[in-house]
Amino acid sequence: MNHFIVTIGREFGSSGKEIGRELAWHLGVECYDRNIVEKAVEDSGLSLEVVSKAEERFAAGSSRLLSIGGLSLNNVMQMDAAVEAQSNVIRELADKSSCVIIGRCADFILKERKDVLNVFIYAPYEIRLKRIMDLYGFSKQQAERSVKRIDQQRHNYYKYVTGQDRGDRHGKQLMIDSSLFGIRGTADLLFDIVRKRFELDIEKPGI
Repeated sequence: MNHFIVTIGREFGSSGKEIGRELAWHLGVECYDRNIVEKAVEDSGLSLEVVSKAEERFAAGSSRLLSIGGLSLNNVMQMDAAVEAQSNVIRELADKSSCVIIGRCADFILKERKDVLNVFIYAPYEIRLKRIMDLYGFSKQQAERSVKRIDQQRHNYYKYVTGQDRGDRHGKQLMIDSSLFGIRGTADLLFDIVRKRFELDIEKPGI
């Protein structure tokens, strides 16, 4: 099988994580998301709290300057260490075997590689709200607050690491509205695209 990596960026509530996991299952490869944090902790010696909370510290500012202005130098150094640890893990995983990587700025970290397909998954705002309400039992007001907060955190983290906007089409080969086909339909579509892009001689597993 040809070596490949699929990175998936996503809006909160767009089902990007679920689509990524199903795609990985179709392709017969590993899917990495929160486990990247755990591996970064193991390899770097940082505390789990420092690494896993790194993204959450970006709620107030999207640039390095704004972030430094609102945090202690020690916190900024910890965030930089967490970012570097996760970046190293992502590169190691990409070198080791074909895989799907969700979030963590993987599209930017692996931008020099030729064996990467970068996907961004989004959905209309109202559909994302409904999914969050259904998934977590939230009221509409709670869902609105969650979507706003988490989208902002992800945007700020991406901006901090890359200097670019998370949803910018540059650096992405595919941008897909998951509401058009649902989780399984979007995963099926991506499977066909990945198979063609990397000339893979594989079939989807049976249900």
